Amino acid sequence: MAGSTVLREGPGFLLARFRCPPGDPRWSGENWVGPDDHVVFPGPAMRIARGRSEFVATAQETMLYNRDEVYRRALLAPDGDDCVYVAVRPGLAAEMAAYAGITGDRLFPVQHVPCRSRDYLLMRRVAHRLESSGDAAAGLAVDEAVLGVLGHVMGAAGTATHSAPSGDARVALEETKALLVGHDTEPPSVTAVAGRVAYSPYHLARLFRAHTGMSMYTYWRQQRLRLSVARVLDGDERLADIASDLGFSSHSHFTYDFRRTFGVTPHALRAAA
Repeated sequence: MAGSTVLREGPGFLLARFRCPPGDPRWSGENWVGPDDHVVFPGPAMRIARGRSEFVATAQETMLYNRDEVYRRALLAPDGDDCVYVAVRPGLAAEMAAYAGITGDRLFPVQHVPCRSRDYLLMRRVAHRLESSGDAAAGLAVDEAVLGVLGHVMGAAGTATHSAPSGDARVALEETKALLVGHDTEPPSVTAVAGRVAYSPYHLARLFRAHTGMSMYTYWRQQRLRLSVARVLDGDERLADIASDLGFSSHSHFTYDFRRTFGVTPHALRAAA
């Protein structure tokens, strides 16, 4: 895939990082997944359209693409696309389907599953380590880590009932997510969001929590925290500047929330990287 940096050819999979700037023509045309199934860990948010289905993909979902799928993307974040993905080869795909009890021609019965904080951080750390140093000695650890995450993703996909609402409720839910991730430094009020999607604040709050498992504020905060991971790993920005840029009231507040979410402080993560 053009724009991809292949990081590792593992047992039955290819691990890569994909970047696509805002001006790239792929934002305005159709995109083909390719001959392999894909498990994608998004960074900046975007809209994904597959057939008549449109979804706001954020760093809090693991996106699942069956081989040969065609889809369209639309910008939501000014940074474009920056994701880590795993292309699953046919042999491994068959094993994963068997363990998850999935039958049929398609590996994934759903389009996305929730992404655990630990999985998001792990995939970003693995990608950063391979991209920055090409550490061949870490091959066993990397392969086990990726296969472990794939196993969890398949388990979630195999048991998912996909409780996403339909009709107007689905539109309201996706638009709410788009509004939340579009605010970088402070979250919008529930009244303002409810007004934009033509729901009462009470109804919208219940709908959002029922189908995401979290409040709108938590969703907004988690998106900011996950976007901070790449900046902590990849750059040399002052951590205090990252915290301020992402709307945290102080460096200590950022550090507290980061550690509570990922189990490690930003400073320790950068030092380890």
